[in-house]
Amino acid sequence: MNYCDMLDLCYREGIVLSIEDFKPPLNGIYISCDDLHAIMLSSRILDNIPLRNVVLAEEIGHHFTLSGNNLPTEHWNRLHRCNYSKDEARALRWAAIHLIPSHELLQASCDGMTTLPVLAEYFQVTPSFVAYRMSLPDVQCFQYPHII
Repeated sequence: MNYCDMLDLCYREGIVLSIEDFKPPLNGIYISCDDLHAIMLSSRILDNIPLRNVVLAEEIGHHFTLSGNNLPTEHWNRLHRCNYSKDEARALRWAAIHLIPSHELLQASCDGMTTLPVLAEYFQVTPSFVAYRMSLPDVQCFQYPHII
């Protein structure tokens, strides 16, 4: 899935996309309340294509992995923080699977793309995102000993 595909998916899902002047470290946020679904991206990441792609995909991932309303709240207890972490993990997994499908990762590896930076450039994501993708169970069975 590329950036245009993600924009199209937002349109089809009725997700409003806006660009905001967030202060670091905030790169993006997904908000869902009743029939309103919105993703806000930080203006400072727009020129960093790999980071922009990862952040947008992860925020779209929230749309597909969260249920009910999702409004920002203070994390006032341990259980709330734990659920927040699980929500983030589900959204990140969704993003990884959709930005780097396992069959495309396998093909890229067979085509000689054998380093994280090369794979990151090919998929237009960050190297750490490729490393995360390779840690997921659906690609661990391929065994990538030659990728460094």
